[in-house]
Amino acid sequence: MPLSIKSVEMLKDEHRKVEAKLRELRSRISEGRNALDLLAEVENELKKHIYFEEELLFPSFRDEEERRIAVGLEYEHAAILTLVDRIRKGINESNRAFALKKTESTIRLFSHHSRREELTAYRFRIDGNATSDLDAENLASDSVPADWKCRFFRRRQ
Repeated sequence: MPLSIKSVEMLKDEHRKVEAKLRELRSRISEGRNALDLLAEVENELKKHIYFEEELLFPSFRDEEERRIAVGLEYEHAAILTLVDRIRKGINESNRAFALKKTESTIRLFSHHSRREELTAYRFRIDGNATSDLDAENLASDSVPADWKCRFFRRRQ
């Protein structure tokens, strides 16, 4: 699937928004404020973004190097989602230090992951001449099946 420049910019913008929300989450946890609502928002945005990449973008990779990079990115998706679960556990158990530590880890991993995607996966499929924004419409959709799991977790079942 070729990505229009508009779609690549949307994906990059989502990265920035999630990273900003993760930083706000860190502040809320650090200050002992309610963070579960923001965590749910971050998780929802991450799942929608990861769903688009794993179900629509990565399957279009044909080259061996592209597929190898996609598998690595899928592994990172699983690690990010696992960290989000651990943050929730820390918050629910009133273990602020644990939640804060997992939030810091998530910020670092997500930042690294976003750069990797932008420098590799998005460049594999960018097409400056693409006129259709069907991919952008898919990205903007909120339709992630309730029982959906990222590829790494599905492979382990």
